[in-house]
Amino acid sequence: MWPIAETVLAVADALEGRLDLSIGRLRAALAATGVFPLSESAREAVGSLLAIALFAVGETAEARALTRTLTGAGVSAMGRALDALAAGDAVSAILAATSGLGSDRTIRVRATLLLVRAAAAARRGRVIAARRDASIAFDLFNDHGVRIPWLILPADDRRAVLALLADTDELAGDLLAELAALPVLVRDVGPAPRLTARERTVLAGVFARETNADIAARLGVSPNTVKKQRASLYRKLGVSSWEDAVHAALEHGLLDHEP
Repeated sequence: MWPIAETVLAVADALEGRLDLSIGRLRAALAATGVFPLSESAREAVGSLLAIALFAVGETAEARALTRTLTGAGVSAMGRALDALAAGDAVSAILAATSGLGSDRTIRVRATLLLVRAAAAARRGRVIAARRDASIAFDLFNDHGVRIPWLILPADDRRAVLALLADTDELAGDLLAELAALPVLVRDVGPAPRLTARERTVLAGVFARETNADIAARLGVSPNTVKKQRASLYRKLGVSSWEDAVHAALEHGLLDHEP
């Protein structure tokens, strides 16, 4: 029974804003073996929760890898949709969410896909489509007590989704108050800057605390060339120090590598 108990506690932790603790509990539940292993359906449910939480804290590489191990097509689509939304690619988020909605009937995954598609459509100015998806997602919130998907939306997207339904009867007062009280776990990061292949190589060196001379020797160029490329990289990231460059790169998932 303990993996299920851990999952219940993980949901409670997430709703209280303790996402790091929630992720730890979900990882433990997913790894459980022995007397009380998870069934396949329970593993899918726990895995989808963990993937949502990982995307929320910016652990996109682990979240992507996890969604690829789960069998549900909707979970895989959810991962792509969340990834695209975080990267500022609203069109790809809409396409990924749409593909998942056609193949998944899991309440939590479906609510997440609808909410992500609503947020992405709102970013594109597609108000009618966004309002429709938001309305269906909120029906799921009301009917099934689903709350976790709301935690993965950045503050700006939350406000946009709520504004879509402000002039309708969709938002029950109690539900609105409850959602408004939930913690904002995802920062508004904005779209990731576009880096050249060389800038990504320099970024990897920066992350490893290599000097300009170290990077230059590895690339077969002069230290002055690396200095200019590093300056260009910092300018695109909007930073001026090593610490801020690493922080910005992690926020935008620029240090993630597909296996």
